[in-house]
Amino acid sequence: MPNSKKVVKTIRMTAETNEKFETAFEESNVDSKGEFIDSLIDQALNDEPTIEVEEIEIEVEKKLEPNQILISLTPAQMFALHGHVSEQEFAEKQNRIINKLSNKPWYASSDIYKPEFQQLWTPSIELKEQMDETERGKAIKNNMGAFLANMFLTNLIDSNIPESAVSIEDIETFILEQSELENTKEDENAA
Repeated sequence: MPNSKKVVKTIRMTAETNEKFETAFEESNVDSKGEFIDSLIDQALNDEPTIEVEEIEIEVEKKLEPNQILISLTPAQMFALHGHVSEQEFAEKQNRIINKLSNKPWYASSDIYKPEFQQLWTPSIELKEQMDETERGKAIKNNMGAFLANMFLTNLIDSNIPESAVSIEDIETFILEQSELENTKEDENAA
């Protein structure tokens, strides 16, 4: 801009702003303050504002359904249960046992083989090598819950929990009533 007309412009600013301006001008390697201001104006007019996107991770507390429970384990309980169910063949063995419960052997006397009780068992999720860490973690948590529920029910049915307020007969009656309700709903929907 050698032939451009020079205009004197007075700008009022605080000492702090003036100090920032002088520092920025010195670091800019521009020949004059006029050129520096011109470059600042061009930059302000031509540059689109940049928006910085900050990623934050939010953990949403899942609301439990009526048929779900939440249990907190001590570190020792977690160690024992996690170690037990994270064995590679654990789920396969548990599911095999559940499948065998639907066929009562002639020598078995336990109520655990009753057809009504077969819907009580919670199958385990088999751990696969192609699972990522998240999938594996969910499967292990499922298997811990399944193991606890299955062990509780097995002991309850086999009368190993004598102080329980729920008896085998209560469970059987509840299952039969639920089955009748479902059949009634199906009949109503079909009509």
